[in-house]
Amino acid sequence: MKLSRKILICIVLPLFALCLSQQRAQAQQVAVKTNALMWGAMTPNLGVEVVTGEHTSVHFSAFGNKNPYG
Repeated sequence: MKLSRKILICIVLPLFALCLSQQRAQAQQVAVKTNALMWGAMTPNLGVEVVTGEHTSVHFSAFGNKNPYG
């Protein structure tokens, strides 16, 4: 019982307080992305997304593949 109370005091209450605090949210303007499934298929890829407006963004991506079977 003491361990659950300690977990409540040390973890749950600070997270609850953080959720209730009012903070202004800020988003990133540039994002770099990749796809782990394509890396697993030996197809490396990389993408960049740039915010152009409040509801719009532009995405540039590149990927490559070397066919070792012919």
